[in-house]
Amino acid sequence: MNLLWGVQQHLDKHHKCADERITLDFIESNSAILRLDNSNLEGDWAGPFALCPPGEKASKISITVMFPSGLAGVNKKGALYPYGVTYEFQYRDMSTGGAWTSFAEHVVYATLDQIGITRDITLPSTYRPEGRMRRIGAKSTDTSVQDNIQWYDARTLLPSPLSYPDWTTVAISAAGGGKISSQSENKVSVVATRKLPILVGGAWTSDNRVTRDIAPAFNYIAKAPGYQDADIDTDELVAFDSICKSRGDTFNLSVESFMTVKEALNTALAPGFAEFAISRGRLRPVRDQKREGFDAEYFPAGTQGYSAQNMKGPLKISFKSPDPGAEHDGVDVKYKDRVTRQTETVKCRLPGQLGLKVETVEALGTSERDRAYRLGMRRASETRYRRWAYSFETELDGNNSDYMGLAGVSDDTPGRGQSALLLGIQASPGGYILESSEPFIWDPVSDHSVGIRRLDGTLSGPWKATRINEYYLSIPTIDFVPDTSWDREPPHLLFGPVSRECHRVLISKATPKGSESVSVQGFNYDDRVYLYDDATAPD
Repeated sequence: MNLLWGVQQHLDKHHKCADERITLDFIESNSAILRLDNSNLEGDWAGPFALCPPGEKASKISITVMFPSGLAGVNKKGALYPYGVTYEFQYRDMSTGGAWTSFAEHVVYATLDQIGITRDITLPSTYRPEGRMRRIGAKSTDTSVQDNIQWYDARTLLPSPLSYPDWTTVAISAAGGGKISSQSENKVSVVATRKLPILVGGAWTSDNRVTRDIAPAFNYIAKAPGYQDADIDTDELVAFDSICKSRGDTFNLSVESFMTVKEALNTALAPGFAEFAISRGRLRPVRDQKREGFDAEYFPAGTQGYSAQNMKGPLKISFKSPDPGAEHDGVDVKYKDRVTRQTETVKCRLPGQLGLKVETVEALGTSERDRAYRLGMRRASETRYRRWAYSFETELDGNNSDYMGLAGVSDDTPGRGQSALLLGIQASPGGYILESSEPFIWDPVSDHSVGIRRLDGTLSGPWKATRINEYYLSIPTIDFVPDTSWDREPPHLLFGPVSRECHRVLISKATPKGSESVSVQGFNYDDRVYLYDDATAPD
């Protein structure tokens, strides 16, 4: 009562007291100024965000906030004075939800330099946390105050793994100095060699071994999308692996971008002069290599025979004439050197090439100058010497030829080859006498040879032929027993002057046409393509 009465003495005479209650009259004004205090204004939450991967649990959270323009006020004289900003971070167990636990801090600085602070929060137990953050208090509108704040990151402490499946780890200690920049101190160059199963005795090892061989890389890439051993032509891969090991051809590539399985297989095989193909439903490497004797002496195993006897139409032959204005005059090969780790270029020039218009080739997987040079010279030789193209149509015989398979193709051109059916064969004191279904034309100044097509389509010979008459000739030997009974189609004869009884062809494509015919394409075989396969790059 004394207090109330003391207040009453300062009020005007209109104030009344009734039942010990004070009653005041309302006062209206149109000149009032209201100022709001936004120091407790709460911003919107950023988040919540999961703070560790699924299946992991953390024991500690680390959060960082940044002040990109510093944190300070500037008075009228340009001096800095401390200024403060408050932020709030909340976290909880993501799996159970529930109430949030808050961590709030009022940060005060007097600097215009960018600054950041990191705070560690220990969790009461290990769980998968989620977190969110907000600013308390609005950003100042005063141009003399810098108080921008950003949530920079949130990290969690996970249990240390005991192993890293499918990864190789390395621990390195480095001593820095004044001559090493800060960027260089944080960079480490590693030349790593992959560990893969390798071929031993025609079978894959059960353990992984350090290797740069091409075949293990091919096997690894093929099996990555799900192919199994039954899907890979292991016999061809073993033969290819043996050749590469004897030559020292290896695959060296740091893969830094995505590629298709086909691209990856071809990239791995390229240092071994090979390509990826599918034959009879199985993956296999196809190496383009010199076939000893194929130019004139004999037909290597597997050489298929095609002539008028099994073609459904004429043999089409085309020739691409040299065009100095349009063709490349040399090859430049770019490769990443294994020692310097730099991209180097080696110039590859055939005799007579000046390099006025070069083709640039990137040799992925090749890391040595000599081997890059060999690839470039192979490319230049293919351009110069592979100019003849062949195409024809057969019945189902064309299915016998695989990609880059050998073929002897006869066209019955006068002065070149002729073809006929073998009607009979009999032993003679000098060898064997063959009977032809067609009369052969003999060049009186040339030696002649004959190739004999077996039942499986492969060619035997060519054998030196001696004239008896138009329909009969003799050969010194034969490596199979021909069936001329007409129970099956009799063997075919490919006859002509030596090395011209048929065209030596590498098959590039065999495409089925319906269920009764196959379209076959190829190009000429030439030993000169392989002249530089073991060459050394010039200085």
